[in-house]
Amino acid sequence: MKNDYRIDHITIPIGLKDVLNKAGFTIESILNNEPSKIAQDLGIDEYVGKIIFDETKRKFENLRNAF
Repeated sequence: MKNDYRIDHITIPIGLKDVLNKAGFTIESILNNEPSKIAQDLGIDEYVGKIIFDETKRKFENLRNAF
């Protein structure tokens, strides 16, 4: 599976970026899911899922509005 290079532009730790890429997440899939679902899929705490979602939303909000 090809990594979404845009994940590298999210302001989160590199380890989280790696986990997102390994799980097959894209910017769109992050923005189209709730933080709790992201956390569940990655096996992480919900507050970390919220950080991922919020940082992705902050950086790529214009993509979310396109859906």
